[in-house]
Amino acid sequence: MTVTSTKPIASTGILPSVDGSAEWNYGQTKVICSVSGPMEVKIRDEIPNATTLELVVRPVAGLSTTRETLIEDRLYCALSSVVLRHIHPRSLVQIVVQVMEAGESSKFVCRELAASINSSNLALVDAGVPLQGLVVATSIAILNDDKHSLIVEPSHQDLEASVSSHVVAYEFVDKEPQRLLLCESTGQFSEEEVYEVLERALEGCNTVYQSVRGTLEQKVSKDFVWR
Repeated sequence: MTVTSTKPIASTGILPSVDGSAEWNYGQTKVICSVSGPMEVKIRDEIPNATTLELVVRPVAGLSTTRETLIEDRLYCALSSVVLRHIHPRSLVQIVVQVMEAGESSKFVCRELAASINSSNLALVDAGVPLQGLVVATSIAILNDDKHSLIVEPSHQDLEASVSSHVVAYEFVDKEPQRLLLCESTGQFSEEEVYEVLERALEGCNTVYQSVRGTLEQKVSKDFVWR
């Protein structure tokens, strides 16, 4: 297994005009996320017993395509499992992800999806949206070599030389992984390789979790400093 040497760089509260925001920069991928809400929702979108989640993913350039729609759908699957939506029924939480640097070609989405999940998680906390846990994600590629080597957080070059790519997200509660929330896989792979991907992804998610937790600790210490 090879792990990218660079560590995630994350920050919160970067946008002043929204309730919460975060930046996630890992390797060759950089995304910014904003969260607005809970706020009033249009009657047609209202859910009587839950918060409505609205997700928008914007590409580096140009208009959104079915590629961004796919990321939005998978992002919703991961986030809707941890947001305590029953606390603010008949309200709206809007999550907007802007990809600044994709770090992959348009035929892949794994790096952008993982970064979108991690930045959204931080932005939701920054906005004070109630969560039952933290969701963290990592990407993995299986290379087209004799050993089918697994690469955690693969680079653009790794992805181009891969036979499959994967995004795995886990929910962490009290510093421990509790649930597998997402496993999105594309390409050719065996059942054995899927289990190995999940195992290695848990190691990668632990690394990401430490970065997320460190960023949130800095946020809390800054928010509660005496002035």
